[in-house]
Amino acid sequence: RNKMVLSTTLEMPTSGWRAALNFMSGNWEPYPNESLLAANGRPVGEQYRHRVKDDITLDVGGWYLPTPALKLSWFIRNITNTRPPERMFNSWASVTSTYYPVTDPIYTDYRGRMLSVALEWRIY
Repeated sequence: RNKMVLSTTLEMPTSGWRAALNFMSGNWEPYPNESLLAANGRPVGEQYRHRVKDDITLDVGGWYLPTPALKLSWFIRNITNTRPPERMFNSWASVTSTYYPVTDPIYTDYRGRMLSVALEWRIY
């Protein structure tokens, strides 16, 4: 899988804006060998594959300085609340686990839209 981030920032003396477009390419993955069985009850192996879709998210944020000693920052991750792609197999799962469609946190953030706000106060 390939990852690409395109970001931009606009800074002014008392404020600033930033945005990031995140792209992760999809891939083909085999179904786990034991999860699909043929009519005779034997595993079908890797002849069936699952397509993991491409993933695109948008992050935006900014900051504001009302006084030189006070800074307010905010950031929204995944502003479009895009659902991460489903994977049928994850490499860190145990051999005995069941293989249902999962979101693998190794590849993507599964929390959805998230708002971060920070207030910084400096004492001179």
